[in-house]
Amino acid sequence: MNISLLILIFSLVLVVYVYVLYPVLLYILTINRNVIFGNKEVELEKISVLIAAYNEEDYIRECIQSVIDADYPQSKLEILVGSDGSTDGTDEIVKGLTQEYENLKYYRLERVGKNSILNHLSDKMTGSIMLVLDADCRLKTESLIQTNSILKDKVGCLVYSVEFSQSDDNTGAKGESFYQKYDSFLRERESLLKSNINSLGSHAIRKELFQKFPNDKVCDDLYSLLVTIQNKKKVIFSKKINIVDVRERNFGEEYQRRKRLVGGGLATIFSFPKLLSPTNGWTSLFLWSHKILRWYSAIILLLAYLTSFFMLDTTIGSAFMYFFTISIVLSIVGYLLEKNRISNPLKLPLFFISMNIGFVEGIIQFYKKKQNAIWSRKGLE
Repeated sequence: MNISLLILIFSLVLVVYVYVLYPVLLYILTINRNVIFGNKEVELEKISVLIAAYNEEDYIRECIQSVIDADYPQSKLEILVGSDGSTDGTDEIVKGLTQEYENLKYYRLERVGKNSILNHLSDKMTGSIMLVLDADCRLKTESLIQTNSILKDKVGCLVYSVEFSQSDDNTGAKGESFYQKYDSFLRERESLLKSNINSLGSHAIRKELFQKFPNDKVCDDLYSLLVTIQNKKKVIFSKKINIVDVRERNFGEEYQRRKRLVGGGLATIFSFPKLLSPTNGWTSLFLWSHKILRWYSAIILLLAYLTSFFMLDTTIGSAFMYFFTISIVLSIVGYLLEKNRISNPLKLPLFFISMNIGFVEGIIQFYKKKQNAIWSRKGLE
């Protein structure tokens, strides 16, 4: 068997494992299992909601209001907003709201990045539960009660499920919605088996488990998840505990976000090398299967595609080459339709190809050490 055929077979096996066999394995292992929720009547702890914001004038007011309107005593709630050098009306809006709500506090730093903002706010918080909320997300009425009830005993961190409220029909919105449904299945099944290892941005963690972010390379949410697991506490994800994402998404922004998450995700995971060891059982399996192998499968696919051109005299080589060439052509056509705001029936090939290109760019960004936690509406700067 020559090297070209080995590469081709390996790439196919890897992709089938990551996207098909691994989900099936999780499903089989978690049949008839359910997330056990705590008692809602337990004592209410003080929750500190931390919001890092950069130029969020269109979203910040309603975000804060959703926290205020949640079914939770105001005496057991505080909101800390950190403006990362905002140049729009974000600061004025938050300052105005501090006059209305005494449990709302505002801080401004000059373009230091999300991780530094959250580190700063963590020093100011007084609650025993730290909830990190993105400005474009809205809490539901029951969100804080659910958070208080589940962060007990062996559970140290909660990752919120996200509902997308966008009405946009573009590939960024549709593709991300589909991808998140698929990923939500994996998160929930991993939670049932051991601990969820995949982040979504907004999350809650017990204060005693929180560790300040060591640099601006790591993803804040994923870092807190892995710290929790390292401290032998569970990370829970359940589709029954959700918040609402209201930001309109487009193809370009979602592509940049995907690239950012891979670069930062790798920097974060490799900060916890012990968790990747087989001695860590399920956690190791989850990190390799759900994260690392999925991201690196994009490079393997690219290598296999190039290899297939040297195997056109074989059935598997020619089939692979034609399939991916057609997929690439369809994605290019889909991109042109998307760019010109024309009805796009090619969203699936466009999303799949662009997602994998984003994975490759994110990996390159990681090795070049160019990822950081200074972000804007279009992703990291």
